[in-house]
Amino acid sequence: GKSALGKVFLNELIDIQKYKNSQAERWCLFLDAKLFRKDLQTLWSKVQSFAEPVIEKFIQTKYRLLVVDNFDSIPPSSQQILKRIMESFSGTLKYLFICPDPKTCMTGFVLNKSTNIRTRAISERDALQVILTICNQHRIGFEREGIKAIFAAHTNRSLSKM
Repeated sequence: GKSALGKVFLNELIDIQKYKNSQAERWCLFLDAKLFRKDLQTLWSKVQSFAEPVIEKFIQTKYRLLVVDNFDSIPPSSQQILKRIMESFSGTLKYLFICPDPKTCMTGFVLNKSTNIRTRAISERDALQVILTICNQHRIGFEREGIKAIFAAHTNRSLSKM
């Protein structure tokens, strides 16, 4: 889904830049906002500490990339802190916010500074192929009726919940 697409995008950027893992960790931060839903202060302090250090000479780009998955877990009232961080580090920090619909989960400032990319829902055939591939790779036994039950329970085909 959206999260996987974000991770693929990051991996492609890291490959293009030819970064080693240690360099990539200094250049990019991937956070899942869902994990900080009850403690947004910790989320903001992680973002702040990532944004503050001077970019090392061996990193070939002048920007750092912050990826916030499940951005819809951050209430609009708490996005004011993000606005201040975005304004303070606008010259060195770029963002990728992952959420189902930006218009329903982003405040005006964040939404106005964003480029929105829409993705189609995964087809049932493709979702089935992913599930079967995972089962086969990990030698997980399954029955046809069990797979049907999973799809019946998750009609939106959210692979992260299947």
